[in-house]
Amino acid sequence: MKIKASDKDLKCLLSGGSISQEIALRILHEHHLLTQQEVDYANSLLPNAGNYLPRWWVRKFIRAEISDDEAREAIASTQLLIERMRELFPALVQHLKITDPLRAGMTFNIVFDACADYPTILRSGHKEANRKKIIQRMVKIQKHIVKLGVLLEDGDATRDYGFDNAHRLYMKHVYNKEFEATNFWKLKRDINFLSYYLQFCIYKSHKESDFLVVIGNDAKTHLVDCAYGLTLPKGYPPFVTTPGSDFSSLCSIIYEIASGVANESLAGAINRYARSEERAEADRNEVEYSSEREIARDEDNFYDLKHSSAGSASEIAELEAMLRDVRLSKEARLLVFCELEEAIENAEKREKLHGPFLMWASQMKIDWDERLREHQDFEEKRLQSDIDFGKSRRSRRED
Repeated sequence: MKIKASDKDLKCLLSGGSISQEIALRILHEHHLLTQQEVDYANSLLPNAGNYLPRWWVRKFIRAEISDDEAREAIASTQLLIERMRELFPALVQHLKITDPLRAGMTFNIVFDACADYPTILRSGHKEANRKKIIQRMVKIQKHIVKLGVLLEDGDATRDYGFDNAHRLYMKHVYNKEFEATNFWKLKRDINFLSYYLQFCIYKSHKESDFLVVIGNDAKTHLVDCAYGLTLPKGYPPFVTTPGSDFSSLCSIIYEIASGVANESLAGAINRYARSEERAEADRNEVEYSSEREIARDEDNFYDLKHSSAGSASEIAELEAMLRDVRLSKEARLLVFCELEEAIENAEKREKLHGPFLMWASQMKIDWDERLREHQDFEEKRLQSDIDFGKSRRSRRED
């Protein structure tokens, strides 16, 4: 069963005092969708591994895909972060004037995630330099894949010498997945497709500045962005660039949680954020996902499809222009053509839709309890499979 934080746990976030370790962990484990079985088993392998490893590391650790030393380092880092969260979160509640326990829980998780990302962002290089490096790597990979595709056309060297059966046995005994074997001819086809796809991505990376998701090392601005997102729902504290303001104090508290450094001024980062695309996007999202939009979505279950950007006139025009661009190979243009066909189909589909046609879960003749049991059974089997896989890998290491 997934771990759940109780209403009493959430109310404790508003008590004004230091939060207990148990409550903090329950709130984070619920947010990260952890089960008690996962936590207990990881703890049995290494003390506190289930309690403090990041969500995306717990299963990796169970499957023995990260070492005990790597796990210990991550555990120690997370323990320090949670200790600072426990001590300083009441100050965030005061600055944001939070009175709703649910909002307090959401804020706790948002701040934790932002601060957990802080060290990784801090170690990153300059954003534009990182973007260029990513594109260069994509170009290098694409060239190698083209060469590989040519070599695979050599029938004598690449004849299927039992490839299908070997791959089936590999998936069965290494990954415990009997029905995911790949045919050799399909492998060659997919390698060629990957070459076309990478060329398409390289083209879009040069053409569209926001196509690649690239992080830079401006970690303080990342924390200011977190603070700004927390203030938007209620408008307090107001966003100002004045040093010593309530907003500046809020940013300093979040920075102390992330870094352990107290009373740090983030004036420079706040000023940069005021002029940034990140702030503009946050403002657009606040308007786009307003309460009025939620009311409209409740009244029309085709709202998202009707207002989707997929298949819009501007998207179709952009794809048509790309299709005429001679810099793209005919194979890459084929991918553009597929997207164009899909966009036109989505646009035509929206024109034919009429609403509202409401269908709530309670109106559907589905045994939801049975569905939940089936899902829980599946998750338990998947966990057991990961446990068995981890045991196998650990035993091979010992041998």
